[in-house]
Amino acid sequence: MLGRLIGIDGNDPRDAWVGFLTLAGMMAGHACLETARDSMFLAKLPATHLPFAYIGIAGLALIATALNRRLLARFSRRAALAATLAVGALVTTGLWFSAGLGVGGTPILYGIYVWGGVLATVVVVQFWSLLGGVFDVGQAKRTFAFIGAGGVVGAAAGSAIATGLAGWFPPRHLLLAAAIAFAITALGAPAFRQPPPVQNRKVIRVGATQPLLGDAYLRRLFLLVVVSTLLVTGIDYVFKSLVASAVPAHELGATFAKFYTVTNVVALLVQVLVAPRLLGSLGVARTQLIMPALLLAGSIAFVASFALASALVLKGIDAALRHSVHRTSTEILYLPLSSSVRDRFKALAEALGQRGGQALASVALLAAAALGASPWHIGLALVVIAAAWLGCIYGIKPYYVARFRDTLRAGSIEGAMGVPNLDLHTLETLIGTLSSEDDFEVIGALEMLARYGKTKLIPALIL
Repeated sequence: MLGRLIGIDGNDPRDAWVGFLTLAGMMAGHACLETARDSMFLAKLPATHLPFAYIGIAGLALIATALNRRLLARFSRRAALAATLAVGALVTTGLWFSAGLGVGGTPILYGIYVWGGVLATVVVVQFWSLLGGVFDVGQAKRTFAFIGAGGVVGAAAGSAIATGLAGWFPPRHLLLAAAIAFAITALGAPAFRQPPPVQNRKVIRVGATQPLLGDAYLRRLFLLVVVSTLLVTGIDYVFKSLVASAVPAHELGATFAKFYTVTNVVALLVQVLVAPRLLGSLGVARTQLIMPALLLAGSIAFVASFALASALVLKGIDAALRHSVHRTSTEILYLPLSSSVRDRFKALAEALGQRGGQALASVALLAAAALGASPWHIGLALVVIAAAWLGCIYGIKPYYVARFRDTLRAGSIEGAMGVPNLDLHTLETLIGTLSSEDDFEVIGALEMLARYGKTKLIPALIL
């Protein structure tokens, strides 16, 4: 009954609910760990040390990603996720115990901060890789929006738990709460069905033999990843710098916990009420403009006022939109890519785009600190980077439509697991393609419309 109410049926409900609860548990633990690391780090060290932690996350995440690929090659995805969460619980418990004994000093603070970022990177990749094997495209369309909402619910719940605990215990005890959440989630991960063996399927290899960044569309997507990473890293630094300077050290835990609770609740509302409607009414290109446009306005307001409230708004916009509106619209931009190209490009974007962008931003922040730059000067840089992000998105629609039609001409587009619905631009392109003189384009468009349940849009005469 409840499965039908939320739009999932057949054999979907069990794995959908396991996915929802697993992602919720992971993000609840991460929320507690994130609150602990931020408050403990900034209570003992100045914010100018944050770029060193960012560099540590970037470097170790690359190593962890390579090890994760080997792990997934040798063990089942269920076992890999359960084992990683169990190790996460043990290491986090060890960090809690070490912090309680007062051993390690500054290195243990760096260890806690970097550990939170690396663990989140690995388990999220493992989780969505597991779901990609458990669900087919049709099931993914029905269930992924519901499962994704579990992550936002878990983050909000974890932040609420952190808020309650911060009022009674020192921030280090949030590490123990995170470890408990990871351990419970590890026990539930094997409840997923064993993914079926991979069947032979038609793979469209448009541009698969060409260097990825030799493609104009992929260059534009890669640049988006780099620029957006530069901006959100800078915003995180400015936000934490101002909070650390304005809030007494003993109140940092409660402050971060309350802030993350509010932003995660807002993110949940955006995920459920706003994101699906934006893509349907605006299309992918205009939807992509929303987050950088708001961050540009927020950066200008911060430079004009240099107030803590402006920094809170900046970080709030990032937290509310990055994992909802921005992530969904980005997955749609990947839709014209074949699975082989998509997988290779995502690996490149993760390794060189995200982690490279994070390292580049960290080096720039260290240089700015060495030159005596204030958060206000960094705010000016954020204005420039946000404007550059908007410039990268401007004009991407023609590239998207051209790549979409090229892929249709080559055969049919493979469904992207993370895309629950098609956006306005994609539907317009598909309907327009039905008038093409190229039979392969028309057949590809028909298959795509059928796959996403849009057969009512097909004119009767074309059949």
